[in-house]
Amino acid sequence: MVLSKIDQLLEAEVGNIIVGAVRHVDDYYIGLHSEHDAQAVLSKLRDVLATYELYLNDAKTRIYSSLEPINDLWAQRLRDHTVYYGSVEKIERAISEAVASSQAVGSDSPIKILIRSFDEWRLYSSHLWGYAEQNLQRIVQKHPHALDYACLLVSKRHALGLAIDREGWLSVAKIIIKRSLALAHDHEAIWMVWLLLVCKIELSTEIVDDLSKSRDPHMRALLIEAYIKGYVKSRPKLNLGNSLPTMDGNWLVSMTARSRGYSKATFSGDYATEFKHLADRNVRLINLEAHTKLVKKVNKRAISRTRYGYDDPEIEDQFHDGDNDYDPWAD
Repeated sequence: MVLSKIDQLLEAEVGNIIVGAVRHVDDYYIGLHSEHDAQAVLSKLRDVLATYELYLNDAKTRIYSSLEPINDLWAQRLRDHTVYYGSVEKIERAISEAVASSQAVGSDSPIKILIRSFDEWRLYSSHLWGYAEQNLQRIVQKHPHALDYACLLVSKRHALGLAIDREGWLSVAKIIIKRSLALAHDHEAIWMVWLLLVCKIELSTEIVDDLSKSRDPHMRALLIEAYIKGYVKSRPKLNLGNSLPTMDGNWLVSMTARSRGYSKATFSGDYATEFKHLADRNVRLINLEAHTKLVKKVNKRAISRTRYGYDDPEIEDQFHDGDNDYDPWAD
């Protein structure tokens, strides 16, 4: 909804100089007549985004000259390769096209389209899953912005009770977690931890030691949940202390630690009474089983058709093929 409004505002302000434009999720591709026009539109886009407290990722923002054109047909070409996955060769061609397009446009959007197509064709229940999974494990290491979609796809297969490459994903997790923590890309590490926990894969001592050093509250809360659920052999060394704050960014850690029985420390801050009230009733803010239960239905998409792919579990999230129990790969 927000980005649609931003599209409208941008069109109203500078639509007269835009030759053509397309937005895939939060990636913009805008065609203009000159570099001067490009700078003007970029400036206006920054202003419009700022009104919603959003900002451009400068590392991914580029102006291409006429000697380095953007191929406006890349998305269509990619979709031509993702219409039906009936063989390893078709999967291979689709992956090659997505990777090439990603390199050409400097974005992971083609990879996300590819993974969405895997979901659309329910490749997670196909006899070809093994080949697709091997490639997914390689893809997420080179295209981290598509990591969330890959995790959702793998968790869907697990929810259906089908086998996944547990050792393979654990190895991938070690690599991604170590790299992402070093680069302060905590969200990537969090997605990998989430996948391991949802799929009930025990976290290795090496992973736990690395994660315990993180100050990210979501990461620390996940570690507590992992320990309580038995996915961590030894107690994570989080050093929470004798007082659990309720007024800063660590409130999630505080509530999870107390309500799940990880810590008996008292709450501090203005909301200490309210937090104690909730913790005494064992309120769970992290429920790993809820996702598995949600996507266990055959007709439930792994990746929802909303902005991020996982922010609305109920709306426009069903396959529309008439039969809710239809599975194209079923015998």
